Amino acid sequence: MMIAQFAGKDHRTWDENWPEIMLAVNSSISESTGYSPAFLTQGREPRLPNALYDKETLGSGRNTETPDEKAAKLKEIFEIVRRNMEKASQDQARHYNLRRRQWTPEVGSIVWA
Repeated sequence: MMIAQFAGKDHRTWDENWPEIMLAVNSSISESTGYSPAFLTQGREPRLPNALYDKETLGSGRNTETPDEKAAKLKEIFEIVRRNMEKASQDQARHYNLRRRQWTPEVGSIVWA
């Protein structure tokens, strides 16, 4: 859907917007994890292009966390993500199984394999 919005009427030009698409996907917060892919892989949110030279942008100043503090923080976040993913998996399974019916073929029945 996002690629279609960037491409507009000419679907052959979607790749011209690849950097913008990649930034949008990587900075979007996932419903399953509760965090963006960029944060989970880099430990911080990316600086958006219009904020590159903004002195007030969060995360652009000196890092006050020690590596051990940052590692402990990320460990806590990964535990939250693990629980969120487990809950999302259970929710998806529940929705999938709503219309599923138990069926066991009888011996000698013809079934598609």
